[in-house]
Amino acid sequence: MKKLLMVTLAVAFACETYATSPVMGFPADGKIEAEMTRIEQARKEMFARDEIQNPVPAKAPDVPTPVLKQQRVDVLEIAKQYERQAAPAAKPTKPQELIVFVSFSMPEESLKRLAAQTERAGGVLVLRGFKDGSLKATTRAVQELGLAGTSFQINPPAFTKYKVKTVPTVVLTKPEAATQIDGEGCALADTYSSVAGDTSLDFALESIGRNYKLFAYMAEQYVTKIRTPN
Repeated sequence: MKKLLMVTLAVAFACETYATSPVMGFPADGKIEAEMTRIEQARKEMFARDEIQNPVPAKAPDVPTPVLKQQRVDVLEIAKQYERQAAPAAKPTKPQELIVFVSFSMPEESLKRLAAQTERAGGVLVLRGFKDGSLKATTRAVQELGLAGTSFQINPPAFTKYKVKTVPTVVLTKPEAATQIDGEGCALADTYSSVAGDTSLDFALESIGRNYKLFAYMAEQYVTKIRTPN
């Protein structure tokens, strides 16, 4: 800007002196200062104009655009479909049919025998709670009995559901027993059968088959599993 201002001054004064004299002369200091003041004032007035301070915003040309027909896309539904295709089909969970209720208070040999037979039959052993209220004590007891490879479930509500008062108790259930319960949380009478007593699992199952005809076939299948050599 300073260079531009000096060029403008030089041109202005050159024109003025050329009109009065053929000899190019340099103007006095006072005239230079006066001309600079005039030019600066003119510059301020130019930039103070309203169209400079408040320019009208440029308006985009109003060009009609074609209306595109859009199809609604449900992103969540697409994600769900992808998950269903990518994930392997989950196998339906089959309700446990053979449940053997036991306790560490039982004779050691009886518990070992039932554990081995239940494992062979594909049933489940159920405890009311941890031994001495401790997971560590329960794990130690299982190891001491040589049952480290046997699965135990801690399931107090199951004792109520099948009205188990003593151990051992062997229970056979129908699939409906999982959902058909009464107001006290007990399974309906025709959805399960049970027998209590310190006996072998195959003998208990034979007793159920004789006394509960609806469970005779199921009991026979489990007895066959127990008595069939590996």
